[in-house]
Amino acid sequence: MDKLTFDFHKPFRLQAATNSGKNVCGTCSSCRGCRSCDYDCKSNRSQNEPQDPGEDGSEFYIQWHITHRCTQQCKHCYGETGLELGDNDLLRIAEKLLTFVETCDRKLLVVLTGGEPLLRPETVIRLVKSLGATVRCELLSTGHPLHSSPDLLPRLKALQTLKRIQFSLDGPRSVHDAIRSPGSFDSTLQALKLVGDAGFETALMMTLSKRNAASIVEVHEIANDLWGNARKRLGFDRFTPCGQSATKEETSQVCTKEEFKAACEAALAWRAKHGWGNNGMFRPLHCLLDPEAGAACSVGISGLTIMPDGVVYPCRRLPVSLGNALHDDLLELWLENSFLNKMRNPTSVAACVSCQHLHICRGCRAAAYAMSGDAFGSDPHCWQASS
Repeated sequence: MDKLTFDFHKPFRLQAATNSGKNVCGTCSSCRGCRSCDYDCKSNRSQNEPQDPGEDGSEFYIQWHITHRCTQQCKHCYGETGLELGDNDLLRIAEKLLTFVETCDRKLLVVLTGGEPLLRPETVIRLVKSLGATVRCELLSTGHPLHSSPDLLPRLKALQTLKRIQFSLDGPRSVHDAIRSPGSFDSTLQALKLVGDAGFETALMMTLSKRNAASIVEVHEIANDLWGNARKRLGFDRFTPCGQSATKEETSQVCTKEEFKAACEAALAWRAKHGWGNNGMFRPLHCLLDPEAGAACSVGISGLTIMPDGVVYPCRRLPVSLGNALHDDLLELWLENSFLNKMRNPTSVAACVSCQHLHICRGCRAAAYAMSGDAFGSDPHCWQASS
């Protein structure tokens, strides 16, 4: 099959440029901020802020959940129970992913997660090896299995394409442990040091809710004490109830838009004061406070989620089944699914269509779905939305 080149970001850039009254050439198959037009797209920011490979839009992102099992009991967990595919089926999916991105002429980033992916350590190692030398791989982990299996970390480090391991940090010790599990805070920081000392890139993610939004500056301070001036990634995003956390009790812990905005403002102020820049601020709505922050919702544009049973979601927090990675043709699923194609229409989210930030935001579709049942509705945390 001939290679395909497509750029699903383009309609959003063109629409946003029209809204702003600026000109775009519209000829690039994949915009790289070449400055041949006068529209200041997100990728132009690479001149001011270093980017990871693929942040220019060239990578296709797969978040691959290989297990439901976990070592923690997080209050905001979106985990479920159910079937987990065996290694042979997972390796078949890996082969299909390679064919898919080759046909689409894209690079591939695979993030292995769970649950806790290191509860299946041999599976992790086999999958990373099977994806080959050209696929960048990362892990999202609690880090706990690294303490009980000291021989595991050297084996992971031997995987040359496994570059980064990310952990969660949801507050200072008392707050983090209350959200996740007793002892989790110390275990996480110990694991972070272990993987950093082993030579991995490290990252932290904070999930904001009413339980911990007021701790966002303290989390930055903790990360700064750990990393100093080294360029690391600390990200944060709001809790979006789904899976086992989609209960009335947990939904009541979702931040209000005022609380979320205040947390974002506090984080930006701290980063400006300490010279951290915007590294890690790659979520929708961040751009409303800083035009050099944020990233567009990836749904229908640059990524998919694969669940432990092979079911494909547009995003982990947007549980709309698109098909099954084991049984379905991935190229057909990606190009012809009606839900994804509607997402690619810049006018499908009425609240965002006239916004100047459409090309780098369009709100979080998962948050809209979780709070209203409509994935095309207004982002419930957007303080600029008209509806």
